[in-house]
Amino acid sequence: NISTSGPLHQFFDLVFEEIDGVSKPAIFAHSTTRVIWHLTVPPHGKLRTWTALSPSIWASEGDGVVFRVQVVDAGQATEVFWRHVDPHHDPQHRRWMPVEVDLWRFAGHSVDLVLVTEPSLPALPPDSRYDRALWGDPTIGS
Repeated sequence: NISTSGPLHQFFDLVFEEIDGVSKPAIFAHSTTRVIWHLTVPPHGKLRTWTALSPSIWASEGDGVVFRVQVVDAGQATEVFWRHVDPHHDPQHRRWMPVEVDLWRFAGHSVDLVLVTEPSLPALPPDSRYDRALWGDPTIGS
């Protein structure tokens, strides 16, 4: 399930992205996009993925993207991950940044895992320019 604030063809895509010599299949999810993955969490389940912004926008103005992961279990949303990525202002963010989220407390539960990309805050109004956010090769495993 995918929800965006704009046209799907402009805000979401499946891509193959090379960053600093490392290529990964990825979900392009412009800020203001939510990707919802319905699953039963396996015992010792972990979400493994990478976050990044496309190299095509590193030199562009903007203030980065906030990546969040939420687990919705029985209607209750729990944030399990948060990261701000801003390669325009921080050269350390010009790479795939690993993410590992332990989902042990949801083992055996049927949940919605929500990958959220949002404009960087506290900009008001939010600045979503050049927010070409990437979730690299997300997987659930033990």
